[in-house]
Amino acid sequence: MRAILYALLWAASVAPVQAQDAFFEPARRSSSNGMLNTSLDIHVAEKLVAGRKIVTAAYEGTIPGPTLEVRPGDMLQIHLKNSIDRLLDGTRIHPYPGACVPIAQDPDADGEMKTPVWAIFTNLHTHGLQVAPEFPPTIPYDPRNLPAAPRGDNPLLVIKPGQTCDYAIQLPRDQPGGLYWYHPHVHMATSRQMWGGMAGAIIVRGLLDEAPGVKEATEHLLILQELLVDNWGRVPSNHPAPTAGFTQFGSIPPVPTNEIYAVNGVGLPVISARPGEVQRWRLLAASSHRFFNLCLTPKGPPAKEDPYDSRCDQPVTFHQIGQDGIGFPAPVAHTTINLAPANRVDVLLQVPKNAAGACAAPTYALRALPYDQGHPGGTLPAIDLATVRCWGPPKDARLPDRLICKDARGVDVLCGEPPLGPTPGRARQVVFSGDLHTAVPRFYLDFQQFDDTHISQAVEVGTVEEWTLVNLDVFQHPFHIHVNPFEVVELGQLVPAAAGDSLAKNGFRLDANGKFLLQAGTRPPFADVWWDTFALPPHGYAKVRMRFRPDTTGTTVYHCHILPHEDMGMMALFRLCPKGDQKCLSLSSK
Repeated sequence: MRAILYALLWAASVAPVQAQDAFFEPARRSSSNGMLNTSLDIHVAEKLVAGRKIVTAAYEGTIPGPTLEVRPGDMLQIHLKNSIDRLLDGTRIHPYPGACVPIAQDPDADGEMKTPVWAIFTNLHTHGLQVAPEFPPTIPYDPRNLPAAPRGDNPLLVIKPGQTCDYAIQLPRDQPGGLYWYHPHVHMATSRQMWGGMAGAIIVRGLLDEAPGVKEATEHLLILQELLVDNWGRVPSNHPAPTAGFTQFGSIPPVPTNEIYAVNGVGLPVISARPGEVQRWRLLAASSHRFFNLCLTPKGPPAKEDPYDSRCDQPVTFHQIGQDGIGFPAPVAHTTINLAPANRVDVLLQVPKNAAGACAAPTYALRALPYDQGHPGGTLPAIDLATVRCWGPPKDARLPDRLICKDARGVDVLCGEPPLGPTPGRARQVVFSGDLHTAVPRFYLDFQQFDDTHISQAVEVGTVEEWTLVNLDVFQHPFHIHVNPFEVVELGQLVPAAAGDSLAKNGFRLDANGKFLLQAGTRPPFADVWWDTFALPPHGYAKVRMRFRPDTTGTTVYHCHILPHEDMGMMALFRLCPKGDQKCLSLSSK
């Protein structure tokens, strides 16, 4: 009987595709003549996701929001309106007067942070774009479209229900073409808004799109999201807290919660592909906390002992051509590929065909494999995110072995950004730690929780620095810094403290200057890859090297991109100082 049941399940997995399972992509809004002028209205909407009714605030009422498509050098103007009319528990509220202001300029902010209304205050961050946190007054704007001087990519703004904010994001001409994204960034509210689905993609069209072997590929955007909702389909309004089990976060006080996984707002969508066809997938991990360790494997009846089906047999190869928006000079082959929250990857894949030219398998599962990211509940179980259905006549296509772009002179060059050459100047150590023994968990950078009035680091633009990111936790904290990408040049472990060590902290040894001692590390095979988000090894460290753009100044943040950790304190301000500005550089506490 059990064998018959498994056979029926297998037959169901290759049944004709139903309409509600169809793959679709968010609506696109594209720039024209160097400008994309658009609006985003955030309001509460009821959506059906994976068979569950979700009641959530969303951009334009959709999960995810519309995709914004621009080019290097474009001006991105966004009129953002907060039309949320109720709290997370459904209580109706009245709109606030006025417009967006930085937290430090809002006299009511300190009191409102302690109330449920703070969870529906919002703003906007264009993640990965190398843009100014403050709108440069030297750039003209059109007063017919924007009645007041606009804002830059400032994570310290607050937009309350009923208020609006006008953003003007000037992309640099050398912004790498690739996949970026936008999401809210109000401290202590970000994770809950992301759990409700507030995210959208930004595609910067660039040279890699025209590379032979990439241009001809069928292109798909896949936004991977996890929604955390209670039994009424709403994001819990209580304090988030790590938990054991399949659902990684609950709340204090506890309420029953469920995680729902979606790709472009659809549970288990079906993507069509022809045998031998090459497709380009732009993958975005728009998750608050889940890592996606992806495999594309032929579907089959689930193993009896594995109800979550964690197999990755005969996987389709991912040929990676970009990381966090920045292209590669040549594809890099992977059987699995891991995305921490906020990571993006561009991959080429070829659906296998057999000797007769037919599909090697009828269906494939895009599966997030079991992965231990350091949560109290241990390894996360596998989850299927989408299905690839192979059908139709065969297609003869070839994967490129190199990625050739044309430079500004029209000369063929290898795609991608060159690795950093100059020897770094200043070196810094930044420490990530947490405390789960308090009523509400706390997380720290350099043993301090986020303070919107405190500059933790001041750096000089136009310079290269090397930061050693020390992780004292069992969690893999994904480090993200605004504006500037970085290279990971060394990975290693910390030196454990011995009994009686006088120079020790949190179980690890310190040097005479109070810095954590490091065991000898190794240069990772991806040392020349550029990142804007990288997961730190537990009880270990990563050395990252970054070049601070010479044309971008202002105050912004770095933080852990497990967003409940960021909301619970793991974020810090840093100042991008003009060249030679000693007064600015003296602002740092380091």
